[in-house]
Amino acid sequence: MRRRSPDQGCRPERLRHGRVARYNSSVRILAISGCLRAASSNSVLLLAAARMASPKMQVETYKGLGELPPFNPDLDRDGDEPPPAVAALRAQISAADVIRPC
Repeated sequence: MRRRSPDQGCRPERLRHGRVARYNSSVRILAISGCLRAASSNSVLLLAAARMASPKMQVETYKGLGELPPFNPDLDRDGDEPPPAVAALRAQISAADVIRPC
């Protein structure tokens, strides 16, 4: 944890991605398993962590990995619509405070 200078007072810290840390509010976590197998150890681990999470943590498990197309930067030009699965993942990432890949 960083030490605050006396002139900073009690202002919330800025997180790396520019958002302001929210005290006394819930944290939205997007958990992403990198394995498509139904009972993968990665997925089981993320589900167990979600069950054990604090009530102030909203854990959402990403389930669209199998729908994502292979990476192709030609499909991601300015002004072009990304594939629907990519747009949905980007929306979930934007809404999350924390991304937890496993």
